[in-house]
Amino acid sequence: MNVVFIGLGRMGFLQARLARYFGDTILAGIDIDTLADSAFGAKFMCATYDCLDDAADALANADLVWITVTDGEIESVAKNLSGWVNENTVVLHTSGALSSSYIRRFLRGPVASMHPLVACPLRSATDEECVCHYADVYHVIEGDELAVALAQGLVARVGGKIAQISCDKKVYYHAAAVFASNYPMTLVDISQKMLVECGFDEASAREATCRMLEESLHLLRQKSPELALTGPVKRRDAGTIDRHREALLAKPEYLAVYDALLMATKRMTGWIE
Repeated sequence: MNVVFIGLGRMGFLQARLARYFGDTILAGIDIDTLADSAFGAKFMCATYDCLDDAADALANADLVWITVTDGEIESVAKNLSGWVNENTVVLHTSGALSSSYIRRFLRGPVASMHPLVACPLRSATDEECVCHYADVYHVIEGDELAVALAQGLVARVGGKIAQISCDKKVYYHAAAVFASNYPMTLVDISQKMLVECGFDEASAREATCRMLEESLHLLRQKSPELALTGPVKRRDAGTIDRHREALLAKPEYLAVYDALLMATKRMTGWIE
């Protein structure tokens, strides 16, 4: 399969590593960042370009074009790409928040979005490490039938799992992913800062919070969130919760987060409707 990549950041490098590992031919990489072009060309021994016009021959011969630019650039890339790819070329984008409809209106051929539910590895990862990184990982796919079928094949060859969603649920899906992947980092950051204020050094605070997070994850692998939950909401210990809130009055930004999570946790456990 002949492949072209538009956007040569971490996701572009990742997908190129997977393509090379499975024997695809990387025709070209395209990015307005000339340093990214140079690094990509040296790594994958292919032509690189800083605009689509210069990559016309590669795009005309591509079976698959990956759009791995930032969300804000996807529509512009699709508009400019419309004149350079033929009706048989599959175009995939990797945004978690934008659906395939953002590019379908500009392109003649089959399009889809494919988003892996895991953080992207660093550029320094090897081809083999990238394959292992995506084994057993869910990939959410939506789009045209032919493009979805190709995307499913790409997931299958790395040993990944597939979840298909409707186009109109894409943003809602991505918000769900942010809750699980991003916001725990924010909560741990708050926890670590609070522990340091209590007398922990930074290394000890990091070690302690990571251990708590690891134990929570261990429980979640075995039980539902409600059953895995521990702490004052689980015990319906209103007195301890009141004391927590009083202690947080001096940190209104922390109290706001605490109260929002408190209400959500009470609903999860059935304490309130």
